Amino acid sequence: MAMLDRNRKRDFLKLLLAPAAHFCIRKMFSYADYIEAFKEVLIDVAAKEIARNNNKVTVSRLAVMTGVNRKEVTRIYKSRQPIDDRPSVIMRVIGQWESDNLFLTKTWKAKPLTISGENSEFQQLVELVTKNVGHKAVLFELQRAGMVEVIEGKAFLVQPREQIRENPDRAYEMLAQDVNNIVQAVQENIYEEQETRNHHNRTVYDNVYVEDVPKIRAWLFKEGRAFHSKVRNFIAKYDRDINPDPNKTAGAIVAFTSYSWSTKEYKQAENKEIITV
Repeated sequence: MAMLDRNRKRDFLKLLLAPAAHFCIRKMFSYADYIEAFKEVLIDVAAKEIARNNNKVTVSRLAVMTGVNRKEVTRIYKSRQPIDDRPSVIMRVIGQWESDNLFLTKTWKAKPLTISGENSEFQQLVELVTKNVGHKAVLFELQRAGMVEVIEGKAFLVQPREQIRENPDRAYEMLAQDVNNIVQAVQENIYEEQETRNHHNRTVYDNVYVEDVPKIRAWLFKEGRAFHSKVRNFIAKYDRDINPDPNKTAGAIVAFTSYSWSTKEYKQAENKEIITV
């Protein structure tokens, strides 16, 4: 029974690794590159797990937990860069700018924001995300990164977050965060008793008229962005950075991710379905 359970878990692991394998093949990473990266991540995650339980992180414990030999653990752990999977203030500010109706034009584009004077539009934007970082510091970093230009007293978003071709690193960082979150959400739904389960739905049609795909993609993009604005406005009421309450304990993470995808070529489909999990 134990072996069967282990085999099933290995099958699940292969399903999780398949997208990473596709990425390696497409980007011409070798088996050695893949294994080295996997060992680095494995050791980093193990170290965080040990520290989370208030235990001392040692090479021996990392070797036992991961199965990586001590020599390799020593080499990797001493030179490792911890992986930070929390979204940065900068990315949260951009996300708010691109989705909140207060900061959008009638055509759903990020509008230029005033930056001067008390309670400027840009200051209002930053304070919706955090009150721990000054809006001037955020503006400086956005300018330094080439994501914002200031013209005649207004901040222009010149590198929207969805333009990932020009900055693929940020896109892959977001992808990694999303994958990590959805794996945790599904595991909690399967193995933990909770009063309210994590939201996890999927809708698929596989016999859609090809000529109508662009129209559907545009609708999903618009509606998805509008719904994320609604989600942000709701959760912000309970975030300490925005609404401090000395009588409450903060530090919990709440994540909500959505995406849409469609094929670009015609495929003969045998049936169609709506899947809700």
